[in-house]
Amino acid sequence: MELWSYEDGSEDGFGPRVVMRSLCALLCLAGLAAIFPAPAAAQAVIADDRTIVDVGSVQVDNMSIRFLIAYRGDSALLAFSVTKSGGHEKFVPMFGSTYRGIPKIDLDVIVSKSKDQLWVQSSWPDSRILAYYRLGADTATTPFGTRGLLDTPFPEFLSGGPMEFPQIDPSSVWTLATFYYPGDR
Repeated sequence: MELWSYEDGSEDGFGPRVVMRSLCALLCLAGLAAIFPAPAAAQAVIADDRTIVDVGSVQVDNMSIRFLIAYRGDSALLAFSVTKSGGHEKFVPMFGSTYRGIPKIDLDVIVSKSKDQLWVQSSWPDSRILAYYRLGADTATTPFGTRGLLDTPFPEFLSGGPMEFPQIDPSSVWTLATFYYPGDR
């Protein structure tokens, strides 16, 4: 049985053709590796990863109010949206997180008996009232200040500070709904 059959007759060990073919194959693989590097999976960040999780919704006359968490990249935003019948959905941010998570929370949706005001209370001791909204208005008051309703649940930036919210008169309001979110951790 003949293992090597070279023109020069070398049958003992690797001949020059085998060495040259091996070197060419290695150089081709190295070139491909340089052109198509493997992604670093542990460090990959998806910049435009957007997800919305519904927490719950209520209806007050002709207005739908939806509570949600909007995840984008490495952040999360607790918000609610309002939609007048036949209108576009507008968003009100209430709490932002830079670690892509929202702690567990109970949200109480409180409405005035005249159905023209809405408060959102949380179970968090440091942020008892998260929002005040006069139903049908183009602004809302949140920890980010009094601001216009947003067209998207994914704003580029938010900032704010401690806010004074209108007081709740327990005799003139009722709790419309309570929603529980178990948290992301």
